[in-house]
Amino acid sequence: MLFIFSISIVFLKLSGYKFICQKKYKNFFFERTKCYLAVSITETVFRTIIHPKIYPHHVFKIASTIEKERKRGCPYLTESTKLINKLVSKALMEHFTESLNFMCYCVSKILLFSNSYAVSVYYPENQAQCINGKLIINTRRNSIGGIYRRLPTK
Repeated sequence: MLFIFSISIVFLKLSGYKFICQKKYKNFFFERTKCYLAVSITETVFRTIIHPKIYPHHVFKIASTIEKERKRGCPYLTESTKLINKLVSKALMEHFTESLNFMCYCVSKILLFSNSYAVSVYYPENQAQCINGKLIINTRRNSIGGIYRRLPTK
C-alpha cells in the first residue's frame, strides 16, 4: 500500500511545463536574468496555448521535426526547439508568459521536451516561480542525495 502511495506522489509532482531562470552577465553595474519556458509536447499546455498560436503554414514543419526527433528517442528536442524559437515572435512569448501566469520576466526561449518527466528533471535547481511580482529561484538539491544533471541530447 505504501508503494502505491509513493508512486502517486511522484506523478503529482510531474508537470508539463516549468520556468527556468538563470542570472546572466553578473557584473558590477548590472545583472540580467534570462528565463526559459520548458514544455512537454505531450501535455495540454503545448496543445492548447502554444500550438494554436503558431502560423498554420509553419505547423507542418514543426510537427514533422518533432516526429523525427521522437523516433530517435531524444528527451530534449533540439531541432524542434531551434525551429520554434526562430518562428515565434517576441509578442507571442509575452502572450505565453501571461497565459501561464508568469508576470516577472518575459521568456526569451522555449525548450521542447518529449515527455513531462524530462521537463521535471531538466535543471531543477534553476526552477523559477513568480510570487507577487517577485522572482524566486529554487536553489534546492535533490533530496535523495544526488545532483541533477542535464539530459543528454543524443
